[in-house]
Amino acid sequence: MPPEPTPTDPYPGYYLLPSGSWAQYDKEYYDKFLFKWQEDYNDHIRALEKGKVKGFDGMEEDKLQEVDAAAEMERAKIEIQEREAKKSLTKGATDYAKGPNMKITVRFVAQRLEVF
Repeated sequence: MPPEPTPTDPYPGYYLLPSGSWAQYDKEYYDKFLFKWQEDYNDHIRALEKGKVKGFDGMEEDKLQEVDAAAEMERAKIEIQEREAKKSLTKGATDYAKGPNMKITVRFVAQRLEVF
């Protein structure tokens, strides 16, 4: 028996076998879940339109976290500085602007090609 599908499956309509390959759900079995998800979504949209619920009703408090924007900006600045420092270490390692230092002369002599 395949596992129950969820709306957040990485490949809707398919499930992962223990062997690592993917298999398709039976259409009738999957359609039962799909119909239920559509009904739930439509009910939620209708409730939002009527003002019965707000967008974040039902959110679990333990999954929420507070974010300090200033601290995040500082963390991002430090990451960028570290990245730039690493890039500056390898900046001159691959200088392709300078071509090879060689001279090729080709001379055609009576039916044969000589390359020097």
